[in-house]
Order: sequence, then C-alpha cells, then structure tokens
Amino acid sequence: MVRLIDLIKNYPAQINAFSAVCALFVSALSIFFTIRTLRLQRIHNFKSLTPIANVLANDYENQLEVRIRTLASVHSYSSGSLHRTESRRRQT
Repeated sequence: MVRLIDLIKNYPAQINAFSAVCALFVSALSIFFTIRTLRLQRIHNFKSLTPIANVLANDYENQLEVRIRTLASVHSYSSGSLHRTESRRRQT
C-alpha cells in the first residue's frame, strides 16, 4: 500500500495519463455496447411486430372457405374475417 501511495505522489502526470486512458477505454466500451444493443433492439422489434399470417382453406362440396388469422405477438391476437365464396355449377 505504501508503494502505491509513493507512486501516486512521485508520478502524478503518469497517473493522470493512465486514468485518462482507462476512461477512454470505458467510454469506447460503452459506445460499442450501445450500438450492439440498438442493433439487437431493432432486430427484436422487427421480428416481434411482423405479423405471422395463418391461412386456413377448407374446400366443401359447394363452398370454399378461407379463414385468415394473424398472430402478431404473444400479447395481442386479432382474427381476420371469414370469407366464403359459393361455387357456381353449370347447368347442363
């Protein structure tokens, strides 16, 4: 401990320079992690907000049923409308 105090007393300019280099290292590290976190957050937001479409098609004798369901995220659920089209038969 005495040697450390003597080093600080005898070489104050070098200790100042060393602490400045350490501060630069910490700030560069924080900038790196900030950029990385922002990139990961953008990827997460894109993936979590992109809806996943689920198209269910049923074919009956004279009807075609298409049901569209969108699961946007775990917390929100929206269901699309039911659309039915009657098939027309030709009279022969």
